[in-house]
Amino acid sequence: PLAPQRYVRTPFTDYAADLSVALVYHKCLDDWRDDASKRARGVSLALSGAYRTAARLRPEMCAIVERAMADVHELEESRVSSPDAVANRFGLMLGDLFAVEDDFWATELRRFGARLGKFVYVMDAAMDLEKDRESGGYNPFAARDIDERAMDENLELLAANMTESFERLPLERDVHVMRSVLYAGVWQRYKQKKEDGKAHG
Repeated sequence: PLAPQRYVRTPFTDYAADLSVALVYHKCLDDWRDDASKRARGVSLALSGAYRTAARLRPEMCAIVERAMADVHELEESRVSSPDAVANRFGLMLGDLFAVEDDFWATELRRFGARLGKFVYVMDAAMDLEKDRESGGYNPFAARDIDERAMDENLELLAANMTESFERLPLERDVHVMRSVLYAGVWQRYKQKKEDGKAHG
């Protein structure tokens, strides 16, 4: 990491970098608001300048993130019992961010992003379920009698919907890398947490 490295820069890498800043910034604000996480607060302060730059460069997209995260926070504060309500709202945000250009593939990109976003939100809730039950923090599954097998099946269905949309896209370059992430990589933390739970059980 200390040596100069070759890299490629395109309008899409700039877009991804700006939106990464926006998403991490608002995630940290959400963690600070929910858990009073000092680490999250520190990261959000460190990113505040970069976020102002991203908001100036991508005002429409950053506004989408701000509105969506505010809606998600409101739904979580109301402790809505339906997992779909919050997950769908988060998914719609990601869908809008994936549709970078209004072209032929925008609809499919929006669908893929929405399904990916829903999967990410539900998996995050599944991983935090035990912690949220102990702390009393909001989790859409906390009040439900859902076992590990049912949770796995729910996530597998969401993943199937996500990858079905992905396979519709006309991708060629580095598609094997993206498939590796979607079919295996997204499950690593979840599977590791389950293994850790068995080891301590």
